[in-house]
Amino acid sequence: MYSRFPKKAAEITSKRALEEAAAIIFESGKQFSELGQLFVDAETSVNIEERIRAAKEKFLTIAKMEEETFQNLAENIQKFVL
Repeated sequence: MYSRFPKKAAEITSKRALEEAAAIIFESGKQFSELGQLFVDAETSVNIEERIRAAKEKFLTIAKMEEETFQNLAENIQKFVL
């Protein structure tokens, strides 16, 4: 959902950096979906510790992706729209 805004902005402005931001944000959404799947059957899982470890790594990956992307967008917003 969040990737739609920079994707549409990229279409309007033809700015490659916005297309890249949209792709990264879309990927972070996919990562969140994968994270959720780790816990679909958590109440009956025998390897919950491993799932928690995997979730932690996935959260860190998502956070890094989004932080870098949104920071870049914030720092360069005028370049993207002008």
